[in-house]
Amino acid sequence: MEERAELLQFTVMWVIYLFVATAIHEYGHLLMMRYLEWHGYISSMNLDAVYWYVVPTDVMIKVKVGLAGGLLVVFVYGLMSIFDVDNENRYARIYWIIYHFIYALCEGYALGYDHSYYAVGQLWGMTAATFWFFAAVISGRFKIWNPLKK
Repeated sequence: MEERAELLQFTVMWVIYLFVATAIHEYGHLLMMRYLEWHGYISSMNLDAVYWYVVPTDVMIKVKVGLAGGLLVVFVYGLMSIFDVDNENRYARIYWIIYHFIYALCEGYALGYDHSYYAVGQLWGMTAATFWFFAAVISGRFKIWNPLKK
């Protein structure tokens, strides 16, 4: 019974980290825009998208803004994981760290060069993070739930 409660806690934290990561990600784009002296906003209709007031023509500005969202999540969640002793919370954050690192690379490329990489980044990020999670479960490092243990 205690195992189910811990698994439920992990699942709840995983979902919370998803929503917090989305906010951090979008504000990362806005912070980089401000740093580069450009301006944008987060749409109230679509809370997972940042829009430019005026789109720059410089490709490198777009790439830097694209990278900033995911890399801010990696930085914030990485710091949190260093100081957290609860492995289950750490695993929930590491999942999103892996996802956002891969997505940041693809999003930076997508903003600057090829917009089709938005979807590729999400697919590759989720795939890599899911494979990492199952490797952690199978190796026995994730203590809450292991379908292989007897």
